[in-house]
Amino acid sequence: MKRFDIDMTETDYTILQKALEKRYGEAVAEDIMKHIRLADQPNAEPNYCSVKALSEVTEKSRDEVREKVKRVKRDKPKSETRASGVVDFDREKRHADLEEALDLYLRSQRLYYRSYQKMRRALMDEVPEPKRYKKRKEPEVLLAA
Repeated sequence: MKRFDIDMTETDYTILQKALEKRYGEAVAEDIMKHIRLADQPNAEPNYCSVKALSEVTEKSRDEVREKVKRVKRDKPKSETRASGVVDFDREKRHADLEEALDLYLRSQRLYYRSYQKMRRALMDEVPEPKRYKKRKEPEVLLAA
């Protein structure tokens, strides 16, 4: 999974935050971004909440992309009714919305898988060794005096 090891730049964070603000509002987007930034630090071990937040963003944006792809496919260009050089603004708007949603999905997916892998590695390192008990000795027989 080397493609998910690409570092996020500050521009990527800004684009992601703007997209999240547009969909979820400023407060929720700020909370999600806080989890993302904490999980994406080099030595940080992502916790469950940050990975779950990224998972939910990825899942919701995937559904949104699917719906927008269906809409774009359904709207075939009607070249017979349009004069040459005339732009269908609704169709162009749907394409722009699709590109924006796809960008959010790919960014959140990349962050999700990277955080998930980091969390798995951290959990696998923390698996405790089974406790080994000493063998029980037979009780000493006391002799009556």
